[in-house]
Amino acid sequence: MTGERYYKSRCAGAFSLVELVCVVLIIGIIAGLAVPRFANAIARRQSSSAAYRVVQDFALAQHHARITSTNVTLHFDGTTGTYWLDGVPDPDNVSKRYEVHLQDEPYHVASVRAALGGDTELIYDMYGRPDGGGTVRLVIGNIIKSITVNATSGVAKIVELKVADVDVATTGVEVTKGK
Repeated sequence: MTGERYYKSRCAGAFSLVELVCVVLIIGIIAGLAVPRFANAIARRQSSSAAYRVVQDFALAQHHARITSTNVTLHFDGTTGTYWLDGVPDPDNVSKRYEVHLQDEPYHVASVRAALGGDTELIYDMYGRPDGGGTVRLVIGNIIKSITVNATSGVAKIVELKVADVDVATTGVEVTKGK
């Protein structure tokens, strides 16, 4: 009897190998479901941050044109994912131009396309009036953010598009693989 009591008390708190395998399998399934959602959440956050940055820089260019009574030009380079503001100094180093690299940290934009009045630049005159309107499209993963600039007021607004909502043939958006 003492041997049977010893065996029951010793094995009562342990897990069998089958139970451990089941727990590991359940954790693996949950992780497999969570990872794609987490990656999509990161892409949404990066695309929102990049779009808000571009909108704020349109507002900065317009404001700077008004307060300095000079023309300020925003240039977009889709091949490098960069845009810069002529006439606005960099806040960190006033001897350099204000330049933003959207393909780098923290945005990781895969593709940038600007169509601003037939070209890739927008000029705000000394009164803050734009020379035209248009759109800037940012692509991160399966998320496309479209920033529209009103041709009359120069105010920029963000519209989120899904890849299924965009016809590549008519918009010219080319989705390239990001980092």
